[in-house]
Amino acid sequence: MLRSSKSIARMLALALLTFCSFAGAESLSPEQESALRDIARGEATVWPGLSPEQILAIQEKAESHFVRYQRQHLPHGLNADLIWTDRGRAQLAEYKGLGDGAIWTGHYLASLAFRYHLDPAPSTRDAILETLDAIDRLTLVSGREGYIARYAGPADDPVYAEYYRQSGGTDWFRPGLGRNAYRGTSPYDDFVWLGDSSRDVYDGIQFGLAALWIYVEDEEVRARVKAIVRRVGRRLENDSFVIWDGGFNITLPSLYSYPVWPLLMVSVCPEDFSSVRFNYQVGSFLYRVCARYWGLNIRTEHDRQYYPNNLNLIRLFTLCQLEDCPERKAEYQDILRNACHGELSNHLNAHFAAIYLLCTGDDDPGAVATLQGSLLDFPEEKWEMPVDHRGEVEMLDADYARYALLPSERPMRDFLWQRPPALAHGGSGEPIEYPGIDMFLPYWMARVAGVLPNGGF
Repeated sequence: MLRSSKSIARMLALALLTFCSFAGAESLSPEQESALRDIARGEATVWPGLSPEQILAIQEKAESHFVRYQRQHLPHGLNADLIWTDRGRAQLAEYKGLGDGAIWTGHYLASLAFRYHLDPAPSTRDAILETLDAIDRLTLVSGREGYIARYAGPADDPVYAEYYRQSGGTDWFRPGLGRNAYRGTSPYDDFVWLGDSSRDVYDGIQFGLAALWIYVEDEEVRARVKAIVRRVGRRLENDSFVIWDGGFNITLPSLYSYPVWPLLMVSVCPEDFSSVRFNYQVGSFLYRVCARYWGLNIRTEHDRQYYPNNLNLIRLFTLCQLEDCPERKAEYQDILRNACHGELSNHLNAHFAAIYLLCTGDDDPGAVATLQGSLLDFPEEKWEMPVDHRGEVEMLDADYARYALLPSERPMRDFLWQRPPALAHGGSGEPIEYPGIDMFLPYWMARVAGVLPNGGF
């Protein structure tokens, strides 16, 4: 029996409405956007929550970034930004950001720990072990066993060679190597490694190792973590916790960074570092006193040097999670809570919100809204794009909006959550593609913290 034209029209209209409703699920609703804008302005708001379609859209987006990351952003088992000949990814032209390769590989390792904790798939376990292989190599390639290099890759990779020839500037006495690039020692003679590591390298690696130790119970994984912590810990202990690559590059420990590695060492290898426990207790006392009375020196949303905020938060993750003294643990949690309720509360930073919610167990509506809303608004892909909101938003000065912008409005960079959220312009039209760790890492932390449910797969 033929349907009437009116009936068919109604069915088509319903189908179109259903399609549009689902298609719009990946975007913020007007009410959700308004709530995030309120948070950025420091105003009270009500977060309307996420629809089932939006929860699924966030999960699919996180998975898409994760698959793309594993396929193309780990050229030597370590994190890399990519410059293509065009946006069709026809041919890789250059690597970018390899000097921060170890830092973000540590963040990737943390994401694998959270993912495996909820879904112990063999493929995730394999990825964990492969990444530990790459970190192992970073701790051995220099010949100073336990020193963590910034990056290490095959000397005969022509794309990598273009990078390491210029790393740190031209070295006229070592043709083909930049000032911060060195030939590996046996058995890594065919590798070139990048030196001049500083506290950020060690912070990124400890974040990944601590997350594995806490959230992954696999015996082989824990044995591998223990071996790396023992090796790096012995080098730090022998060097009085100074980071030294054997050349002229030396980084002293800071008050806010010092307690983290000693705590990791005594937590993972107590039999090897019993003498370090006293050092940790002294460092912890000084850290807590300074944080209580002077804060963590949190950078504002308008500070171009915003990245130390990320280092502070990943250190607090480890301090909160590994501390076995209830009083000290509660103090660390309060330090984290105060930072996220105070200076960081209006930054719309999903990564910081995820760390806060996971480490404290708080049910904080503003942090939940920041986490859920920022992940929903996160871009589907991370290409370098020219951005200029000057003239469109209320400005603080020539470069910064008065309030944090939504994630999709910001100039795209390596790890969005370490960049000033109020920067109103930047970027270029170059075909530079950045890794999506900043999407799938807070996503899996949110899942572990119970802030996001499983979207359906």
